[in-house]
Amino acid sequence: MQPTAPQSTTSTTGGSSVTIAQIASGNNGGGAGYAIVTAAAPNAGDVMFGGLTVSLSGGVSRTTSLSKWNVLDALAQSQDTNGYLAASSYVDVVPVGDSNTQNVLETGGNWASGVIYDIANADTTAPIAGDQWAHGSDGTVTCPAVTAARAGSLVICEIYLDAGTANASVLQSPSPGAGWKFDRAAGAQYEEVFGFHDTTPTTAGQTVPAMQFNLKNGNGFLANWLAETLVIQPPNPTQVATPMPWPSSAVETPGMADAFVDSVGVNIHLGFAGTLYSSNFPQVLSLLQGLGVRHVRDGIVLGQSTICSAYQQLAGDGIHVDDVTSPGMNQQTIQEWGPCAGAALEAVEGPNEYDLSGDPNWASVDATAQRNLYPAVKSAAPSLTVYGPAVTSSAAYAALGDLSSVEDFGNMHDYMAGHNPGNSGWGSSDQFGTYGSLAWNIAVAKQASVSRTLVATEAGYSDTTGVTDYVPPATKGRYEMRQLLEHWMAGVPRTYLYQLVDTTNDAYIGYGLTDASGNPKPAYVAIQHLLAHLKDPGPAFTTTPLQYAVGAPTGVQHVLLQKRSGTYELLIWFEASEWNPITSTAVSVSPQPVTLTFLKSPSSLVATTVAEDGTLQQSALAVSGGKATLSATNDVQIIDVTP
Repeated sequence: MQPTAPQSTTSTTGGSSVTIAQIASGNNGGGAGYAIVTAAAPNAGDVMFGGLTVSLSGGVSRTTSLSKWNVLDALAQSQDTNGYLAASSYVDVVPVGDSNTQNVLETGGNWASGVIYDIANADTTAPIAGDQWAHGSDGTVTCPAVTAARAGSLVICEIYLDAGTANASVLQSPSPGAGWKFDRAAGAQYEEVFGFHDTTPTTAGQTVPAMQFNLKNGNGFLANWLAETLVIQPPNPTQVATPMPWPSSAVETPGMADAFVDSVGVNIHLGFAGTLYSSNFPQVLSLLQGLGVRHVRDGIVLGQSTICSAYQQLAGDGIHVDDVTSPGMNQQTIQEWGPCAGAALEAVEGPNEYDLSGDPNWASVDATAQRNLYPAVKSAAPSLTVYGPAVTSSAAYAALGDLSSVEDFGNMHDYMAGHNPGNSGWGSSDQFGTYGSLAWNIAVAKQASVSRTLVATEAGYSDTTGVTDYVPPATKGRYEMRQLLEHWMAGVPRTYLYQLVDTTNDAYIGYGLTDASGNPKPAYVAIQHLLAHLKDPGPAFTTTPLQYAVGAPTGVQHVLLQKRSGTYELLIWFEASEWNPITSTAVSVSPQPVTLTFLKSPSSLVATTVAEDGTLQQSALAVSGGKATLSATNDVQIIDVTP
């Protein structure tokens, strides 16, 4: 056995026990079963409590679940030729499905050979140290007290007597009653008795007192003895009877796959003259449809009737608009804009980065504009969402003050200056964290939105060589996919990438998902595939938790989603930098080993990645014993987990 009781000495044999994975779940009439398993070869006295075949050295076989009383009977028949428990069969007792190694407490357990003591003749020879016997015609034998770690434990008193000759000793006073099991008739030379303690632990940590028996003398000598208390503990209540240990923490509730799709938006500028936005709206609409987004961010441009027509077409395709306002716009402006935007309009936003306007009073102007905007919008269209203003620095957000009462969501712009989206920051540290990290950006923006959730109305990367903080086109594709996922994990409900089409008449050159002519870049293709793979429109539903674990080095990230069909979508990647924006050089990224462990093996696992040329690469992952292995890279892998 595995002795664990510190208050006593123990004597055990070595060897390895049968693993929990080999023990089937069982039922003892009130819960999970127990199993007594051998340290050495099977059949050397095994007892499987829980429905497996039981093979005892005495030749008894059992194939049904054993009750707790059968345990005693089985123990009584598991002997070697000398009449006592075979050491090789006496090692471990484990509740079925419980990975806790502290299942058995054992006290006493000293097989002892003392000076031969003639009980019948009241020999006065002193017993050896530790001898449990007293002088006189009668002796006592005691199963020691024990503390049970769990309520409902089975507490067994085991006594073995070897008197050297037959008819030497009989346990009595109190006499073991009904339910006790003897391996030999009372009075035999070798006598071993197993019985349940009359006290059953009802609370964890309860001490069960010692059980003492008187020994009636016979005609022989007492040569060897053992008296020990066994505690067979029930399964840990935090665990279940399963064929493998399973930590309760390895259960994850997925998000809805389509909710992630709905979190993605993109910036457009339909009022920008001299760009594809204003010259070819049908192509812009086609690009939006192909991308698979349902939300765009634009700006209020009064007097351009063509925008009104474009908004109607957007609404017809299920694409809705967040419109940015400017200081000075009032309720009349909103009322005039409403009929133009029509059903496409879903949100109105405070002034954009007004801290860069050059207005020395920008903070008060910006905050006042938001305080006027909120009631104007809610009066004209109560169902519209109002976003707060975004600014460009920690000091600017602090200057705005808390605008939570005049916004439905706070606002931030999350640009990484060429660093990977999950970076830990690259600047100095302050009370908000380390400059540049997503966590820092969120904490800074919360200064103006203390009690509101934040949206990101701008985020993205430039892929034009020579532009400040640019990254290569393929890197941009990977980074922007991962930025959307990092925002999702951080609880950002909507992220608008900047932007759909490259423009050349502003400072944001190369930020488009397409070039200025509308030709898709790698980022467009990557996000198109991501959204198409996860698209699952329909009403909200309750997702089903998945019992699984991701074993991977630090830096490997994952997001778990589920579709209405029941299929899980596991997105996994190694969040590492592949580009040094300071030196404009590539950084090598080594694949990371990942092990997926499932409580219940899925029927299939299929991994999909988007290659740099825009093609999809798919491969089936082998599952063995509930485990699958893969390598996490800087690409986002989408793993379809089919239950």
